[in-house]
Amino acid sequence: VGSYEAAVSAEARRRGLDGVVCGHIHHPALRPIEGVLYGNTGDWVDSCTALVEDHAGRLRLLSCAGAQAAEEASARGSCSSPTPGTADVDLFRV
Repeated sequence: VGSYEAAVSAEARRRGLDGVVCGHIHHPALRPIEGVLYGNTGDWVDSCTALVEDHAGRLRLLSCAGAQAAEEASARGSCSSPTPGTADVDLFRV
């Protein structure tokens, strides 16, 4: 998962973008990676997480099972690596 996060963040940086939002790998995250905001929606099965934009335009990682569920899913590291070409990725400029 770490090499995937680094690769998509590097591509966003190469394109001059501010961030990238991904899905599919079921690993919730919202953090900067080398100057690029990396977000991953997680999933509704293991971590019960979603990325949302609030009324002020800020991205937030939410968990319907409580804030601790996302942290526990991340700490487990039980998410499988994505199959090449199957991840959902949105690059964005702020």
